[in-house]
Amino acid sequence: MNNFINAWAKFVINQRLMVIIISIFLLAVGGYFAGSIAFDQTIERNFEKGDPKLAEFNQLLDLFGDNEYLLLGISAKKSDRDILTQETLAVVDSLTKFLETQPAVTQVRSISKYQFIKGEGDSLLVVDLFRHQSAAHVSDGEISRARDILATEKLVQGVLVSKDLTETRIAARIEYQRQSPAHKVALVKSLYKFVEEQGFSEQGYRIRYGGQPVFDEQFETLNKSDGDLLYPVMVLIMMLVLFICFRSVLATFVPWLVIIFTIVMLSGLQGGLGFPQSAVSQALMPTIIIVGIGVTMHLLLEFFRLQQTHSSKDAIEQAMTQLWIPSFYTAITTALGFITLSVTKIVPVKEMAYLGAAGVMMLFILSFTLLPAVLSYAKNISVKTQAVMTTGWVTRFTQQLPEFVYRYRLGIMLIALSLAIFSVFTLPKIKVDTNFVEYFKSSNTARQDMQYFDETFNGALTLELIIDSGKIDGAKSPSFLTRVDALQQYLESRVSTGEIVSQIDYLKEVYQSLNEEQSEFYTLPGSSDQVAQSLFLYENAGPEEDLSDLRDFDNRYLRLTVPMINMAASEVQVELEQIKQDLANNYSDLNITLTGLKILFQAQDIYTNHGMFYSFTLTLCFISLFFILLFRSFKYGLLCIIPSVLPIMITGGGIALLGLKLDLGTMIVGAMTMGIAVDDSIHVMSRYLTAKKSGHSTHKAISLAMAHAGRAVILSSVVLVLGFSVLMLASFVPIIYVGVFSACIMFLALLGDLFILPATLYLLDGDKVNIEDAVVIDKGDTA
Repeated sequence: MNNFINAWAKFVINQRLMVIIISIFLLAVGGYFAGSIAFDQTIERNFEKGDPKLAEFNQLLDLFGDNEYLLLGISAKKSDRDILTQETLAVVDSLTKFLETQPAVTQVRSISKYQFIKGEGDSLLVVDLFRHQSAAHVSDGEISRARDILATEKLVQGVLVSKDLTETRIAARIEYQRQSPAHKVALVKSLYKFVEEQGFSEQGYRIRYGGQPVFDEQFETLNKSDGDLLYPVMVLIMMLVLFICFRSVLATFVPWLVIIFTIVMLSGLQGGLGFPQSAVSQALMPTIIIVGIGVTMHLLLEFFRLQQTHSSKDAIEQAMTQLWIPSFYTAITTALGFITLSVTKIVPVKEMAYLGAAGVMMLFILSFTLLPAVLSYAKNISVKTQAVMTTGWVTRFTQQLPEFVYRYRLGIMLIALSLAIFSVFTLPKIKVDTNFVEYFKSSNTARQDMQYFDETFNGALTLELIIDSGKIDGAKSPSFLTRVDALQQYLESRVSTGEIVSQIDYLKEVYQSLNEEQSEFYTLPGSSDQVAQSLFLYENAGPEEDLSDLRDFDNRYLRLTVPMINMAASEVQVELEQIKQDLANNYSDLNITLTGLKILFQAQDIYTNHGMFYSFTLTLCFISLFFILLFRSFKYGLLCIIPSVLPIMITGGGIALLGLKLDLGTMIVGAMTMGIAVDDSIHVMSRYLTAKKSGHSTHKAISLAMAHAGRAVILSSVVLVLGFSVLMLASFVPIIYVGVFSACIMFLALLGDLFILPATLYLLDGDKVNIEDAVVIDKGDTA
């Protein structure tokens, strides 16, 4: 191994120009493929091909077509009786006509163009609520007539208007396109622009926006704005830390070569593999920046230390040979932390796991090729850099730390044990719950508007039921329709659901209209022929609503679209289990498939829960085994894992105590941070064991470890804490939590490396101390 490392170091230095040229070439290749990365936050992307839940959702699309709606809510002015005023109807009409001109919209439902069913002898008419399906410039008489009709019209109450007529809703059905929400994002942005240009807010109208297209637009817009903010802030903070640490322009800028090259190459790999950007992968690039600074800092510190007595070429070559093995092992453990996330069934998390592992290994390779090649051209160490490397508080701290830890070792271990016990009791109480609306801050207008639709129309997202009659034209059978009607009434009776509009409702309306609007005939036709005749008359009347999204072409399947209020996944789980139980008990004669966005989100939550547990467990097992093999010692392998696991347990216990919830975005924290946190433990333990094998006492070995690794451990941890803290400026709540939790874990891991690990070594390896054995660094490592 030593021969390989020596050969590596010599090759990089001797062929430094070629190394730089090859790196630039790979940068260009990465930049070429990086341009093909799309943004895709569609829920379908979260599922693997062949997933049964996804297959059922695809069946819904195949049978009934487009399934997503963009919703607009308009409230009556406080000074008005209801929304049926000329001014409000003009707003509704303007929005309706705008949506009808949009290529992504396949149908618009609105009171502006609503048609009611009317019988005339043996004929059936479909009559416009407003002349020419336009609510603009209507007369007072037309408004009065519309008010009377809407007050009793069952097909619109709770669907397009509230029962008191003070709220109205426009529903625009969106063309379904697989793999990309770009058309929905463009539509929503165009709508925002149109509303602003029309000056509706100045007229006193607050337009509410709902439906999945709105959240798709928010995900993409906020993701871009976060990138514009987080990256510059993070870069500035990292550069400030580097300059304070080294007082060197070279050291401030050269690590960014490694980071920029890695990000571009990794983006190229992402583009080449066809992995789109998502809210999950948003945390990857900041993590690469943070880890990259930490990796390069170890090499820079050793390089500047050696440069005081060696030429730049010799200094960087020796630094490479001394740090190659621990740096390689830290890269492996960090990559393991990422790669274990791939056990989840959620596709974006899998992709981030692969990219994260690849990115860490790219950082390692570039840190030991491109970075040394550039540093070998450096001039002699400056006076300021030399001064900061030989004087300061970090040196004094690391010199005094071993004696302090030895003196208070029992107290330190008691505190650690207490925190571990606290974690053991609180960790089981941690909750995993996903509510994608809560990805956004409470001040976000899309989140606020979701609450409006929940309160006014009992939901903007839907549960879908596919009901199979078993044969072609079976959906015309009165007995089948009667059972579906009973099912619909049951679903509408639940507190969590809104009004359902199905073929059942249209058949009742038609049958009543054909029987002189008598209320006792608001029922289903009594025979299959009457059902067929009712549908035939309705279709021949030339209605705007053709029922194609409520039944399939062969009249075998019916669809019930059930609006549901927004709930956390755990609450949805309880609600769905109750519905499934009731369906099994009372509607077992019907062949029912539950699907839709609600089902997909609920399945995603289950996968998140399992994925978090398995990834953390695998990371713990793999890294523990890796440490045992690395140090060729069961004892030292397990000791090295303690400073990394305990911080995660403590942070998890705090999360449980505060009642916070982990979700799809935050599930990556445990496995990812363990892989990162163990890096400094490797450096400390590696230095300690090297000193012990040289025959030094426990105290001197710890002193040597702190003298050689302490500065890098402290400074790299500062970088990690500050870097992850920047994520608290993000727009997405899960990303904020990733920042908070990761920063806490990194800080606690630093305390573990500096206090708990040495205290444990004192207790297990003997604690007899000869003060004269202590290593005294000549005003050494400082910040």
